[in-house]
Amino acid sequence: MNAQRGDLMNLELENKVALIVGASGCIGSSIAKTFAAEGCRLVLSSKNLDKLNQLRSELMAIQPEGSFVTYAADIQNFAKAKKLYEECVRQYQHVDILVNCISGPEIGDQQNAGLSDEAWQQSFQGKLSSYIRMINLVLPEMKLNRCGKIINVVGLSAKEPNSRLLISGVINAGIINFTKAMAGEYGQYNININAVNPGFIESKRFNQFVNANEEKINSIKHAIPLRRIGTPNDIANMIAFLASDRSGYITGSTIAVDGGISVSAF
Repeated sequence: MNAQRGDLMNLELENKVALIVGASGCIGSSIAKTFAAEGCRLVLSSKNLDKLNQLRSELMAIQPEGSFVTYAADIQNFAKAKKLYEECVRQYQHVDILVNCISGPEIGDQQNAGLSDEAWQQSFQGKLSSYIRMINLVLPEMKLNRCGKIINVVGLSAKEPNSRLLISGVINAGIINFTKAMAGEYGQYNININAVNPGFIESKRFNQFVNANEEKINSIKHAIPLRRIGTPNDIANMIAFLASDRSGYITGSTIAVDGGISVSAF
């Protein structure tokens, strides 16, 4: 179920400025709806302007008096990423919250693709470099203001290797390492930097993974202690919490939202 005004968690996020990168995807759009219900002012970014404008219409239904800006940008390009950040500042003067929510490489035989230098370079320039780029853009102002929340949506393949997600696993592990290191460096400025690892979540990416195979879906459900596939809203609720001051003593953490399926103790 997507967030509606009646689902307000009262996390005291009203009028906070949140930049959501990758807002048009299943999880990204659910994050946007949850933030809108909490009263955030939003800058929504992805490559697809049509999807962003559709999302903006949905957000207006949740929060008719809300302030929502859409900006299409391919942040693999530094100049375009910088313009995105500058647009945030132009619209709202600052950024309180950054959520990085970009999909990784296409699911498939990444083990074989991993032998290709081109595949690795494309992946590094995609999710990993884009996350680092956006964090580096917002950090100077957050440091100056001595506050800020950064949340990176990663993936269980960072800690749970899978041959079908070989490249994703390496990229996601790098993001977790960067998250931990930057949290240690910038905690003194009251900046919280965390990561969220979604498990199996109802989404286009999950559908690609299971290939509409009901037997495989049921097998996955059986392996999950909570016996269900997660929803984008499960992820959005955790991210809203991490974006709030209720999570003020949490930083450098990677939190699994996976129904208990991950076997890693750390």
